[in-house]
Amino acid sequence: NHPHVHVIVNRVHPLTGYAASIDCSARKLQRFASDYERATKIYCHEREKNRRQDENTGPPNLEAIQQLWNSGIQGEQLLVALERTGIRVYRGRKRPVFVSNDNQIFNPVRSLENITAKDLRNRLVGLELNDLPDGGWPPYSSQKSFPRLTSDVPPSPPV
Repeated sequence: NHPHVHVIVNRVHPLTGYAASIDCSARKLQRFASDYERATKIYCHEREKNRRQDENTGPPNLEAIQQLWNSGIQGEQLLVALERTGIRVYRGRKRPVFVSNDNQIFNPVRSLENITAKDLRNRLVGLELNDLPDGGWPPYSSQKSFPRLTSDVPPSPPV
């Protein structure tokens, strides 16, 4: 009843066999689709509703966290102050991640202003990434990408 597109993407590289990362791809594609619809004057009520909801859902207490960051406190003091605002710091795959009381995971480097990954590591002075608790979420657990192996042996017939 309305023009739309379904996209199928092969994430596996044909030569290396490695799978491309799809972190936040659905959100990025939804944003692209929404921008395209706005530019071409196509209107989808459901997408606009989802976009407004997505724009309104951010890390809780972001202003308080930003003030803590701007105050310059470091190390264990920073962890304690974040706990008071309802934020726990966990070990991510590459860098620490913040987790709210309602288990919303967010990257402080993307959510806060004037912060880089290097700044975050420097502020957590005295704490190693491996010292932080591992939340055990699927994207942050010991997930690794391995090349897909091909085999000349045909699959066994169904039993």
